[in-house]
Amino acid sequence: MDFGIITTKREGPLIYLKREELNHTGAHKINNSIAQALLAKRLGKQPIISESTGAGQHGVATASVCAWFGLQNATSWR
Repeated sequence: MDFGIITTKREGPLIYLKREELNHTGAHKINNSIAQALLAKRLGKQPIISESTGAGQHGVATASVCAWFGLQNATSWR
């Protein structure tokens, strides 16, 4: 199959890519952090405590989400 023909004719379905590698907070970490922060905000629980190991993406994601929602954050970096 010649893909050049398909792209020049603009035939077929549109394909959308979920470019999670562009997030500075990591691929899936931000999704979990948003859910946890929204739950904590609804329950009135603060500070949001997290532990970050390895590359630190979970800690960065949690701190970013807490900043967006105005929540206190305490992250332990190891």
